[in-house]
Amino acid sequence: MQKKIVIIGSGFSSLAASCHLSKAGHDVTIFEKNTTAGGRARQLKRDGFT
Repeated sequence: MQKKIVIIGSGFSSLAASCHLSKAGHDVTIFEKNTTAGGRARQLKRDGFT
């Protein structure tokens, strides 16, 4: 039975869960407040530093 699943946030665990659920046949949607995925593992650039 296919379910519609919403995941809030796009950190490593959310991305892994969405892949697993999608592979199992579910319709997965991810919502992220930032412009890029990655959660706390995203790359931060400020004042010329990375």
